[in-house]
Amino acid sequence: FTDQTINGAGTSGSGTRTTNRLRHAIQFRPLDLPTAPPVDQFDEEYFRLSSGISNPVILTQQEYRRAYTTAYNVSGYASYQILKNLSFRSTAGFDNNDQRQNLFWGTITGTARNYNNQPVARVSDSRSRTINVSNTLQFTKNAIADVHDVDVLLGQEIYEQRFRNNVTEVRFLPLELTADKAFSRLSLGNPPAGSTFQQPNPTSYESAPRRIFSLFGRVNYAYNKKILGSFTLRSDRSSKFSYDNGALIFPSGTLAWRFSQEDFMEGLGFINDAKLRIGYGTAGNNRIDDFLYLQLYNTNGLYALNHMAQPGYEPEALANPNLRWERNVSRSIGLDLSLLNNKIQFTVDAYQNSGNDLLLAVAIPPTSGYTSQIQNLGSTSNSGLEFQINATPISNKAIQWNSNFNLSFNKNKVESLGPITELERSAGWQGSDGANDYLVRVGQPIGLMYGFVTDGFYTIDDFNYNATTSAYTLKQGIPSASFISGPVRPGVMKIKDLNGDGLITTDADRQVLGNANPKFIGGWNNQLAYKNIDFSVFVNWVVGNDIYNANKIEWTDGSFPNLNLLDVMRERWRNIDDAGNWVTNPSELAKLNENAKMWTPNNSNRFFLTDYAVEDGSFLRLNNLTVGYTLPKTAVQRIKISSVRLYATVNNLLTITNYSGYDPEVSTRRSDPLTPGVDFAGYPRTKTWVFGANINF
Repeated sequence: FTDQTINGAGTSGSGTRTTNRLRHAIQFRPLDLPTAPPVDQFDEEYFRLSSGISNPVILTQQEYRRAYTTAYNVSGYASYQILKNLSFRSTAGFDNNDQRQNLFWGTITGTARNYNNQPVARVSDSRSRTINVSNTLQFTKNAIADVHDVDVLLGQEIYEQRFRNNVTEVRFLPLELTADKAFSRLSLGNPPAGSTFQQPNPTSYESAPRRIFSLFGRVNYAYNKKILGSFTLRSDRSSKFSYDNGALIFPSGTLAWRFSQEDFMEGLGFINDAKLRIGYGTAGNNRIDDFLYLQLYNTNGLYALNHMAQPGYEPEALANPNLRWERNVSRSIGLDLSLLNNKIQFTVDAYQNSGNDLLLAVAIPPTSGYTSQIQNLGSTSNSGLEFQINATPISNKAIQWNSNFNLSFNKNKVESLGPITELERSAGWQGSDGANDYLVRVGQPIGLMYGFVTDGFYTIDDFNYNATTSAYTLKQGIPSASFISGPVRPGVMKIKDLNGDGLITTDADRQVLGNANPKFIGGWNNQLAYKNIDFSVFVNWVVGNDIYNANKIEWTDGSFPNLNLLDVMRERWRNIDDAGNWVTNPSELAKLNENAKMWTPNNSNRFFLTDYAVEDGSFLRLNNLTVGYTLPKTAVQRIKISSVRLYATVNNLLTITNYSGYDPEVSTRRSDPLTPGVDFAGYPRTKTWVFGANINF
């Protein structure tokens, strides 16, 4: 049972450009200007000129989020032994989750600005219910003719989920109304007299049952404890697809040979157990919205009739009657070794997985009336190696040391995109301006960052100077990238002309700049105990991945006045001297910038990915450190306590990285799996300290 209340929006998501608190905290003007209102008052003019930047404290006070969750889970089973080796088991589970979310936007928020700068409140009530029922019949027989072990399982399972949601939004609330009072006075919302504004109608949604019906069978077999096999056949039918496409059969199986029990292994006493494994399996993915194979309509449409906006039906998405299961196939081979009286266990696995008929939102011609459609398109593959070592280096009465080490190498590749060989995607943080910044190409991995290559900044030698007009004109043959940097002058970012045609264009002068996939990842956990003291430490690492640091693009941009910039801009090219004078004379400008290392802030009001924003994301993190002490038994047994252990834990204690952002373990644009590794105002991982006690009576 869960009864939970959450205050605030949390930090798990980056939000939008106008709602992200970290973005506002970094960019809000660092100076208390004499022409501006006091810092604890909202600055309307600054908000307008800075593209929506506000004092983050005031903005937080103006937005209210509170979620109330009540949930319970009930499960149980009944079993019956039909015969000595035959049993029946029925299992049932029921989950119920009720949630109410109260949201309030004060007068300075972007939501309120859409509605006459008056507060807006929204109440959302939702309920989800899940029922899961399975029935299995199992036959088990061991030591058949002393060497055969057989286990057979037949089963059936039904999974059903229902969801409903009711939303009431009230706009145009009184200006003085606070969030705490708004939810008990929703009737106070009234559109301004004489305006065309209207209150939105309450909305409700109730899903049809989402069901999966499954039949499955499994056979486990062992011969003389040396040859081991497990084979499964499963058929799943999903309500998310049409009847003709809704069912799919998924076979899988593993075979293992425990060769440590063969005669040729005699004499190798340091090997306690050795097993070779091979595996093959298929699985399906149906994680899309319901009934996309049918043409669905909602009641959110508004139509003009007799000079009035009348509600009506509108299509939700373009139906695709050919949708079917996404199918994933896994293949693996592995080796398990146990050595030196089981003090060392070593495992290595090699795998090759493929995904086919991927369920993706595919861009379609807007002349269809839609921008995208869910389709089964393309295939991908993943291959790699995984190593794991579990060891007990020391084990005696005084000292116990257990160590676990793992290392993984993985490569993914796009095998097919249907009728095309590549497509571009946008991370979306920059809005609709700019250019797509990810490339999906057949034969290459997912997660390729795609953009322009910088070439330092324009120097005075790149221009012809007119002393009469104080104007700089690019010399013949030097390309202009004004659509990226703004007006071109000395000190502005310079872009490489990759195809040498004398022009900078999005079609010809972009290339792959980075890859979000690491070369390898790993972790190492150690647990030590000396008498009554115990100690554990866990470190993990990622090596070779790139991060798309979108913050470096926006937070070094000069399109809007009085915004704070990153520290790197201290060494920027300057056009204004210390006295506040605009400098144009070539010799004076050269002297002013003789130590400049960074271009002047861009001024195009558009954001484009360049190699400047792509960084190495490798890191080593001290993830967990715990120290404990167990009180002597003689001290606690007197008060009828079996044992007492005091401990202290710190999580995320230390991170070693060259990444310039707050946290290298970041991916803020998670809605699209084709654009991983973006850091756009991502909140840093918290460091937590925990102190506690384990008491056994």
